[in-house]
Amino acid sequence: MLVVEGGENPDWVWRLKCLERQKDGREGCYEVRVFDENTAGERKISVRDYTSLDEVPELILFEGWYNKKTSEAEVVKRKPPDP
Repeated sequence: MLVVEGGENPDWVWRLKCLERQKDGREGCYEVRVFDENTAGERKISVRDYTSLDEVPELILFEGWYNKKTSEAEVVKRKPPDP
């Protein structure tokens, strides 16, 4: 999705990590966040789970959702937070 529809560099995308959590009250539907583990490591930030990124939103490169049952998905590039 990020490469074909988003035009992102495939070599870069393969290095990214994705975290997910089930959407409240929606079976088979998950929220996702995509981040660069190398950037987190350089900044000595431990990303353990989906909510770990709440404290460092600037690490979130893309976010969205997907539904396992219907194969629907939406992922958008996240804008950097205001300083």
